[in-house]
Order: sequence, then structure tokens, then C-alpha cells
Amino acid sequence: MNGNHILILLIVTIFLLVYKYDTQPRKRGQINIPKVLHENKTTDEDAKRSFSRICRSKGYPFKKYKVLTEDGYWLTLFRIYGTKNEDPTEALQKSKPAVFFQHGVVDSADTFIMNDEDKSPAFMTANAGYDVWLGNSRGNKYNREHQWLDPDDPEEKYVFFDYSFEEMAKYDVPAFIDFILNITGKEKLAVLGHSQGATTMLVKMSEDIDWWNKHVSIFACLGGVGRLQHTSSKLVKDLANQNLLLDAVKRLGVVEICYHNYYQSLIFSTICSISPSLCNFLIELVADASSEANNHSRVDVFMAHYPSGSSLKSFEHFAQIIVSGKFQKFDNGALNLQVYNQTTPPKVDLKAIKDTKIIQIVGTADHLSPVEDNLWLKSELGSNVVFYEQYFLGHTSFLLANDMQFMKDVLHQFEKNKWD
Repeated sequence: MNGNHILILLIVTIFLLVYKYDTQPRKRGQINIPKVLHENKTTDEDAKRSFSRICRSKGYPFKKYKVLTEDGYWLTLFRIYGTKNEDPTEALQKSKPAVFFQHGVVDSADTFIMNDEDKSPAFMTANAGYDVWLGNSRGNKYNREHQWLDPDDPEEKYVFFDYSFEEMAKYDVPAFIDFILNITGKEKLAVLGHSQGATTMLVKMSEDIDWWNKHVSIFACLGGVGRLQHTSSKLVKDLANQNLLLDAVKRLGVVEICYHNYYQSLIFSTICSISPSLCNFLIELVADASSEANNHSRVDVFMAHYPSGSSLKSFEHFAQIIVSGKFQKFDNGALNLQVYNQTTPPKVDLKAIKDTKIIQIVGTADHLSPVEDNLWLKSELGSNVVFYEQYFLGHTSFLLANDMQFMKDVLHQFEKNKWD
């Protein structure tokens, strides 16, 4: 049994317990229908649609590209280049300023269009007049391709999935950004990153700020994960400290986790459609101190597309950061001397980030990226932060909130700090 099966088993078990222990009184001979079924509603069609079908069904011009990284990964890049119902040819001729979106761990570009249309960050940005590009991290459901490695080969999979956000920062970020600028003919673009997507950008900035400032005008950091000293999710902290469990999973040969498949999608969307409150409970268990800010009518759509897969090493890296309390590179143990020329993993040097513009958006109900750690991040980034604000949001709320005022503020900052 792999990590993906365990996740599905956990959710199904909880669902069955809710069903079994419903205590509504019933008359003799009457079938008792659990309360969760009274919440049943028709699953939104977007739960069954692909990214491209969602865009086209709502009238947005769409393109898909394949980008090759220096280390051989083929990455899928989506593009929404027009406003709703805008003529595609006219949209391209307008040469709009570009914005690059990058999602979080085990997620995909889908996440930015899962909310209601007027509340989805990608559609909001497109309708504000921007050329929207959305990346997908290596190893997720869109990116299981490589020039010479097969992720399903018993031996080659260990090399294919040997990555975390370090490799994404080193290879994926420049591959995406260089490609976008080449296609558009622009000198600069804006970047928006959520969770691990923001982490990846912070690492890239710290290691190559000259390159970053040459290509990026402004960066919106949503629920950015750096130091994780105050993470309040007990489940996440407990799992991070279970070295024996992690070692056992590795010995079983598990290197890919939470991969996406049809049956998983069907289970998640059905459960969330029948009982949104159950899925909200699971979200609160992991990511949101409160799901009150979320659009509950779209939870089933979100879960039909999530998770989308990643490497076990990505989770292990974040677990190391939680345990150490430091924003640092991957700890390779005895191999650190060979990899880093020192016995301990180096910290990510945020002080090396200079002369750039950062929008920092923080959720006060965020389990994974709490206010305390964001205030530390703000102090490390110093005068690079041109806008900092806290909102009543959980970690998932950046994607599913009812009130998207934070996104309106991001777009206002984009307008205030124009680029071309």
C-alpha cells in the first residue's frame, strides 16, 4: 500500500464512520438516511472537467505549452491570454503584461480556477487585463515526463522523484520564466506564488537576485512558506516528527505520493458533494485553523482536482524545516559535506534578496503559514516588501475564499507598480 492509498483509505474510513454512527431515531421498518445525505447536491460540472475545458466552457482564450528544463523534465504550462469572451486573435494582438502563477505542494495549476469564476485568482487576473500563465511543478499529474527517465520504472523512479523545492527553484523557475518572456517578447513579468510556489520563488531570489530583478517586476507571496516554527497543525507537526514512519515508507520504495487518478477524484468529489462539512473538517485538520472563510459550494470541485501528486522528498524537506525551525536546504545527512561542502544544510539566505518588490499576503487562520512566521519573513525581507497585509484566511482560502479582497489588493498593487 502506498501513500496515496493510505490517504484515500483515511477519508473513506471517516466517511463510513459518519454514516455508521448517525443517531437519528427511526421508526420500525424505516431506513435511516444519515444526516450527511441530506446535504447532498449535484456535483458541479467543473469537478469533471480538465483545466482547458473549464477555461473554454467559461469563454476564456486558452493555450498549452511544454517547457523543457535543463535537467530534462518536461513541464506543462497553461495560458489564459484574454478576458471572458474576448476574441483570441485580438487578445494576442494587445500584447498584455504577463503574470506567472505557481501553485503549492501536491497541487497543480487547476487550483487557481477552482473557485467561482468571479473569485478564481487566474480568472480575476485575466479579466483585469493581464496575460495569465500558470506553471505545474515537476512530478505532478501534468508533468510525469522526462527526456531519459521513466517515473514508472522500478529503478528510474528513484532518480525522477529525487527533488524538492530546491530543484524547482534551480531549474523549473528559470525554464518557465525564460519561456514566457521569449514567447511574449516582454522584458519582465509579475509572479504570484502560493505556499510552496512562493517558497520556490524565495529560494530562487536568494540564490540569483540579479537574474530575478532582470526578469521579474513584482512578486505576490500568498501564504508563503519559509520558516515553519509556529505551524499550528498538530497533524502536520506530528507527521513531521515521525522519522520512523518516514523511513518505513522509504523502505517500501515509495517516492511518489498523492498522485492523481480518476477513482481518487471520484471518491473525493463525491464525499465532498454529499458532505461539505466532512471535507471542511479535513481541511481544518491539515491547513486551515478555520474553514469559515471558504466557499463551501466549491469544495467538491477543489477536491476533485486535488491532490495532484509530488515527490516524497518534497514533504520530507518541509518536515525537516518544521523540526529544525530553520528555513534551510535539504538535509542529506552524511552526504551534506559532499553536497554543500559543510556538515549541516545551509540556510536560505533571505538577506541576499535586494532591490526587488514583494507583496506579502498573510492569513490569520492559516495553519501552515501562520502570522508569526510571516512576520519573521517580513523582517528578513525588509524594504523589499512594498505591501503587507493580513486577512481572515486559511491556507486553502487563498484559493477558495468567499471574500477575495486580498486578490483585489494584489491586482491594485500590480496596477500601482506597472511593468511591460
